Amino acid sequence: MQTKKSQKILVSQVFLIMTGFMCNNNCVMCSVKPKGLHYKPRKTEEIIADLERGRELEYERVEFTGGEPTIRSDLLLLIAKAKKLGYKEIALGTNARTLNSLKFLKSLQKSGLRRVTTTLYGYNSKTHETVTRTPGSFQQTVQGIKNALGLDIPISVNTVVFSLTAKNLKKTGEFLVSLGVKYWTLLDLIPDGYAKNNYHILSVPPKNLRTTFKTIEPIINKFEVVNIFDFPFCLIPKHIFRYRNCNVLAAKGRTEIINQVGYKPKRFEEKNNIYYDIHKTRSRKCEQCVYNNECGGVWIPYLDLYGESFIKPSS
Repeated sequence: MQTKKSQKILVSQVFLIMTGFMCNNNCVMCSVKPKGLHYKPRKTEEIIADLERGRELEYERVEFTGGEPTIRSDLLLLIAKAKKLGYKEIALGTNARTLNSLKFLKSLQKSGLRRVTTTLYGYNSKTHETVTRTPGSFQQTVQGIKNALGLDIPISVNTVVFSLTAKNLKKTGEFLVSLGVKYWTLLDLIPDGYAKNNYHILSVPPKNLRTTFKTIEPIINKFEVVNIFDFPFCLIPKHIFRYRNCNVLAAKGRTEIINQVGYKPKRFEEKNNIYYDIHKTRSRKCEQCVYNNECGGVWIPYLDLYGESFIKPSS
């Protein structure tokens, strides 16, 4: 039997359904697509079973993600099913390339789509397509963003912060502001998938990462919300935490806002009120930090590359 407290968490928590690993981009640091070699695409009835289970658990928000869910032929059916089951918010995690078709996006909206999350790696095609390794993807994604905004579909834009995007991160943010984007999420690079073998090239050293955060500080208040996900808290300048529109989240925050289903293993877990990320570890210094229980620690290969000197526990 669920308590009132757990019911409140479920109301705000997103039931995230992984639809598969295949994607029409080929991002150089993708942590998801390489897994497609080991898993078959999920069947429609499997995803519908997830949707039904989510409603039984009283989830009111659902998001389809991948891979790239818009390349599935059953996406309209899945969204319509979610609406019929009574989900109050139906969202889509997508690279937004197919949303450059206004007709297709309107059909998704008519079926029940109410929110979109997408990813942009740079303010121009050169930066974005160096990452996606897909010619034409920048124009398509940008048009998809414009189409969503034009239809009043709330859209959040992710930018993964790594060696190919960090230098021009402020320009990327300014470009998003010029498009009318209100929600921007900065994601740390996960040392998994394609990024695992090239992590020493793609990761951003501690000093450079702190500098990158300082460069975007003048534009934080130009967004309604800025989310900062998965970075060790000790690498984020302390004054960033003071912005009221800025959410800094890692293992604990991820666990509380998302319940991912579809594939195993799950990345986050909680034991005795301490939150863990399977890609991270804690040093002895971490144990002295006020954020120790919620941060999850530091990426394992990050410590191997840069040591522990950058870890400065907060009190």
